Amino acid sequence: MDDYDVRRRIRRAIDPGPGFPGPMLWERTVSRLDEPPEAPRRPWQIAVLAAVAILAAASVGVLLVSRSAVDSGELPAVARAPLAHLPPPTSTRPGTADYQFVSATAGWLVEYDGGVAHVLRTADGGAHWTVAGDLTGVDAFATLRFFDDHQGLVIGPAVTISTPGVRVYSTTDGGVHWHGEDAGADVGIVRSSWFASMAEGWLLTSATEDGSMSVFHTTDGGRGWSLLSGPATEPLLTGLLGQKGRIQFATSQDGWISTTRADPPVQVLLATRDGGRTWRAVDLPPPPGLNMTGKVLTGDLPMLSGQDGLLTAGLSSPRPRPSSLPANAAVGMPVEAVYLYQTHDGGRTWSFLRRLDQFGIGFEDATHWYRVGVTGVALSDDAGRTWGPVRPVPQPRGWYPQRTIFMGSNGWTVLQRPLATPNVPNAGMRYAVLRTTDGGAHWTEGELPPP
Repeated sequence: MDDYDVRRRIRRAIDPGPGFPGPMLWERTVSRLDEPPEAPRRPWQIAVLAAVAILAAASVGVLLVSRSAVDSGELPAVARAPLAHLPPPTSTRPGTADYQFVSATAGWLVEYDGGVAHVLRTADGGAHWTVAGDLTGVDAFATLRFFDDHQGLVIGPAVTISTPGVRVYSTTDGGVHWHGEDAGADVGIVRSSWFASMAEGWLLTSATEDGSMSVFHTTDGGRGWSLLSGPATEPLLTGLLGQKGRIQFATSQDGWISTTRADPPVQVLLATRDGGRTWRAVDLPPPPGLNMTGKVLTGDLPMLSGQDGLLTAGLSSPRPRPSSLPANAAVGMPVEAVYLYQTHDGGRTWSFLRRLDQFGIGFEDATHWYRVGVTGVALSDDAGRTWGPVRPVPQPRGWYPQRTIFMGSNGWTVLQRPLATPNVPNAGMRYAVLRTTDGGAHWTEGELPPP
C-alpha cells in the first residue's frame, strides 16, 4: 500500500472545529506512526500492522480535512446529524490495500489476505465486484495503476525473495491473464511507485529506513530497472525519511517527490523536468502580504488534469529535532495555515489562488472539484466558486471511511472495520465499498464476492 493510503482518512462523526488538531496532538500522534522497526515481521503481521496504521494515521489526517469552502465563505452548513444512514455492511472480505476507478463504471480494487493479493473489478460502477486475479509475491502495501477497463498493473514490494525488491503484475485483458516481473534487491526498499503507461514507470526506494532515497526507471513494464538518481548524484535525495516518500509523474519528463526531511524535520516537495535524473525544490510564491521569516511553505503532490491542476500547501515553522528521538522517528510540525495554488502549464509553475481553512480538495478537472470533510462531501462544477449541499458519507457504528473519490456525481468510499480477534492471523480488518450516483444524496453498498 502506498504511503498516501496508509495516511488517509478515517472520518470522525463529530467535527472538532477549526484549528484542530493542536500542535501537541499532531506531533505526538505522527511521531508514534514511525517508531523504529523491531524484528522482521511475517506477512500476516504486516497486514495487521498496515490496518492499524490506517486507523492511527488517518485519524490525524482527517482532522486536517476542511469543512469550509475554498472561496471567501464556508461551505453550506450541515446539521451535526448521525452519519449512519446505512445498516452495518455485510461484507466479510479482508482489508483492502488500494482502489481506483478509471470511469464512472469501471473500477479496480486490491486486497491482501494471507500472502495473496486479490484483485477485484467492477463493470457497473461498484454495484457488483468479481475476483479478477489472485496474485502471490506482493505484500500488504501493493498499489494499483490501471489505464482502462482492461489494462493495468499491480505493484508491490516483493515477499518471495529474502531481500528487498519489487514485483510488478500486468494484465491487458481485464485480469483474465497476469504476467509478473521481479526486480531484485538492488532497487532497495520500495516506498512508492508510479507508471505513466503499461511500459514506463518509476520507483522511489531507500536503502534503509532513513537517510537517502533513489529513483529507478523502467521502460519495459518492470522487467528491467535503471538507476536515474540517488544520493551519489543528487544531494536533495539525502537526509530524507524513506518511509514518508511518494512519487508521481504527469509526463515522461515532469514528476514530483513528496517526502520529509529528517533534520530539521520539514516536509519537502521536489520536482524533476528530465524524467527523474535531476531534482529541485518546488518554490511556491508566498501569499500576498505573508511574512515568511522562520516559515516554510511546502506543497503536497499536485492534482492534475491535462495542463490544469491544483496543489495544497501547508505553512509551518521548522524546529530542531529532539535529541531523544531516534533518527528515523517522525516529528510532526503543526500546520499553521493552508493555501491553494493552481497551474495551467502541467505543474511547471504555480500561482497563489486563495487561503483554505484546512486540507480536503479533490480535483477531477479544471472545473469539477469536490470537498471531503468531517461533515460530508460537497461538489462544485465551477472551479470552487460555488458549492452544492454538504452530504454526509455513511458511517455505520464501528466502520470508518478510508478514502472517498468522485467522478462527476458518481462517488465511492471504502469503509474499514477493525476486528479485535486475539491470536487469529489476518483477522485485523474487514472492508466494504459504498457508491453514490447522485452526488452523495444516497449511498448503497456494493456486492463483493464471498471470501
